[in-house]
Amino acid sequence: MMGSNTVRRTADWTGISVADTQGLIDLKTWPRAESLVLRLLSDIGVTTAPAQRVTLREFEPQAVAATLRFEAAIEAGSAQDSADGFIDFASRDFKLFAAFQQDHPATEVEPLIVPLADLRANPMGWLPYLLYWLAPDDAALAEAADTAQRLETWQAANPAPDPTGFRHYDANVFKQLEAIALDRDDVEAVFQDLLGRNPSLKGALGLQTQPSLGHLRAALMASPEYLNRQTPQQTAPEAAQADQSDGFPGFTAAFDRPESDLAVIPPKDAAAARAKAEAATAAVIAAQQSYQPFYGLIDPQKSDREALLRASCDLLTREFAHVQRKSQIRILDVGCNAGFASFVLAETFPNTIGFDVNSDNVALCKALKAHSGSPAMFFEADLMKIAEKSPAAFEGLDAVMFLNVIHQLIFARGIPYVKTMLGQLARHVDLIVVELSRPAEYIPFGKDHLLPLDPAEILEECQDATITLIKDGKRPVYTIRRRALEVDGLMVPYSKVNYSLHDKARVNRKYYYGSDSFTKVIRYTSLQSRDKLKSELHGLSVLAGQNVAPAIRSWDDDSTAGRVVLERLYGPMLSDKLADLTPLNKQAVLREIIRIGATLAEKKLCQNDFSSHNFICVSDGNLRLVDFELAGARFLRDPFALFLWIAHDVMVGAQDFYKKCKPEALTLAKPAVSGRVDQKNYPTLRTQQVNAIYGADLAEIIKIAEQTTLPWSDFIIQARKKLLVNN
Repeated sequence: MMGSNTVRRTADWTGISVADTQGLIDLKTWPRAESLVLRLLSDIGVTTAPAQRVTLREFEPQAVAATLRFEAAIEAGSAQDSADGFIDFASRDFKLFAAFQQDHPATEVEPLIVPLADLRANPMGWLPYLLYWLAPDDAALAEAADTAQRLETWQAANPAPDPTGFRHYDANVFKQLEAIALDRDDVEAVFQDLLGRNPSLKGALGLQTQPSLGHLRAALMASPEYLNRQTPQQTAPEAAQADQSDGFPGFTAAFDRPESDLAVIPPKDAAAARAKAEAATAAVIAAQQSYQPFYGLIDPQKSDREALLRASCDLLTREFAHVQRKSQIRILDVGCNAGFASFVLAETFPNTIGFDVNSDNVALCKALKAHSGSPAMFFEADLMKIAEKSPAAFEGLDAVMFLNVIHQLIFARGIPYVKTMLGQLARHVDLIVVELSRPAEYIPFGKDHLLPLDPAEILEECQDATITLIKDGKRPVYTIRRRALEVDGLMVPYSKVNYSLHDKARVNRKYYYGSDSFTKVIRYTSLQSRDKLKSELHGLSVLAGQNVAPAIRSWDDDSTAGRVVLERLYGPMLSDKLADLTPLNKQAVLREIIRIGATLAEKKLCQNDFSSHNFICVSDGNLRLVDFELAGARFLRDPFALFLWIAHDVMVGAQDFYKKCKPEALTLAKPAVSGRVDQKNYPTLRTQQVNAIYGADLAEIIKIAEQTTLPWSDFIIQARKKLLVNN
């Protein structure tokens, strides 16, 4: 017999504790008190113990376990003995089951996990594995002559529990119990958030079978109840109020400004503006022992800080050199002092903010702004207060600069506080530039003992980030680069970031590329509301499994932005490949476009941006459609025109659509399931050229698209059928 002194049962889920002096097996079972695995080993004649400590977790199927635990709950008076009472108990009991599965000692590499249903079905298959872990000295028993007979006897004595005899058995309920993946409380919280009510009892159980909260949200947002629900949308400025600190309206509101505010605007009275700037400059010089350079004014005594500040600004300029629309970039300069770095950055990145807690400094910055006409923004705001109240608010930024300020934060709050603050920011901001001070610099001020001997110590809590020393010396400069962003509790690693090509800064989107994921971030503004996320999720959900669009991995949103994690599709955009297509390639591409268009029509989905820059050419030779921010049940733009323009662009090998036609010109008078605009906005498709490139079948479809009175869905579905028949 396997001796009882080899087993240590720790805080068993059934409440039974088995003491053991050796503690070689850390055993937990769900839900029974007795180990079926150890009984099997005992029945075949095992007499030895494991060679080292082993964590053993064994469990019954969730539905079966729920019936056993339900009976105990009835006896304890904590559950109602009814069909609904069982559903309520079982759906909530999953939370404990999930905790059981995750409760492994921190020192263990891997626990031995045994699903008892599998063990009962195939004990001979499991036996060598169990012996290897739990009784290696008895490994020969797996080949013993009488072992098979003993296992048959064990199987007969330990049949699988039959839930059909349970008095509240319901086949559909038990099927759902076996598929549960989500906590009931989490499901109810998401349901309440999206639909403003709790789900029914059976409805909640069904929703718990969704694979993730992201999938749950997507399913609910695709439901008729959500789509028809009329709720006032929170405007971006209202949503940003939670970020307020000392008059600062929040990052969302601060960056939600018209294009005119992003331009350099010279003062109407240049002499008066200059006089005010010089007066503010004199006040700051009088109050400070040393001073920063003053932007836009001639400096009689050139500041030794200017070269250092420009070097850090150059670092960010290089960082975002690949971004075509610089106004998409959002930068925060903390402790901006006289604002020189903020002003220099705003020459390239107009959406730059300077923070300072000194009112004289902020007054100077605003005076220099009025004098220079710079688009930079300045606020008297305490970064630490904002970080304490809402660290996630910093997700609205792309870069944060701490120049000549970290040591001041240490003097005010201490090393542990600043370490924690930087660690929090590193989880929410892609890039942080930090200039640090050495103790020797502050010996004359009696503050050297407040600074760490090694400046880099202050960065120790910046986890999941790459820390790089950019410049050493008296004032070392480091960059902190985030490596993963969090979406719905999921850490999503990435290696590349890019931004929207939209020419309006308030239509601000950000794209994160990982090895197997692509994350789209939609930043909410007055021009880009939560409805964009709603449309994106609806379109992707409707097309799930159709080989038309990427699959959703996860998603979440808050008052500032929506984030959607998709599978990463490798391949160029069709717009980038147009010039390289051969005639045969062009025919294949148009056939794919017809296939995808017909699939959308069958799903009653209008994508509304059917153009070559929204198709990815994947490795299997097919196309995938992306970008569903305009998707819905009605067309906003003429679908025939969009189809003909993409057929034209593929044919000529260039993206003429955006050169020869503004997308707005294809806008329908009102949303409809079909419809056309004035055909002067259609491309000129010469019959001879179309026939030469596309062949008879495709040329006929293009001709019909120009002339037919059929609704779009009928036309495109018939076009696909015609191609399938002819092939």
